[in-house]
Amino acid sequence: MEKAAHAIARALGPSCIIAGSDALHRYLGKPSEWAPGDYDLWHVGGSWKMDELLKRALAVLVGLGHTGFTATPKSDHCHTLAVKGHKQTIQLIHVTSEMATTVTELLDKFDLDICRVAYRVDTPGFLLGETFSTTAVNKREPARLNENASRSSTLAASRAEKYRKRGFEVKLYKGPRYEFALSGAAETKPPAAGGAALPSCNSHGCQSCTS
Repeated sequence: MEKAAHAIARALGPSCIIAGSDALHRYLGKPSEWAPGDYDLWHVGGSWKMDELLKRALAVLVGLGHTGFTATPKSDHCHTLAVKGHKQTIQLIHVTSEMATTVTELLDKFDLDICRVAYRVDTPGFLLGETFSTTAVNKREPARLNENASRSSTLAASRAEKYRKRGFEVKLYKGPRYEFALSGAAETKPPAAGGAALPSCNSHGCQSCTS
């Protein structure tokens, strides 16, 4: 799915970044011990809305010769693209100005500090949140997961366990509540004090996601 994800990202232009477990996996040099669960494409600061992003993404899949694919809406701002024969999916997420206006702001709302990393296709280097932890990525200290940035304490614990299985020590803490819930339910939560709601979907969110 990497070829399709990168082709879609190119078609969506420089406003599109790839963040989540794929970005972390790539940052670490693609370790063989684990693989990303999906590809999370975030469109930040562009003028296109979800309908236009989805239309362009599906056109790319058709252009690549894929015929058996589905696009499942998880909220007004998030669709999951699944291609027949591929286990990994593509999460297409439209980031509104209420959610975040810059890539850094977006990344710093992710629940897990080692996941606050992204990249643009065909652009060298990585985009890092201000609170991205290089020491935790290198396993010199525990990674920290903001429980308040997940949909529930149960989901936060599940996320922590997932990354422990990937070789990281993870500690939970209660930080800012962004309502940045990205996994499970198919609706957008109302914003709470301190931050806007993000779409509920199966994306990494960096908060509550499956990747």
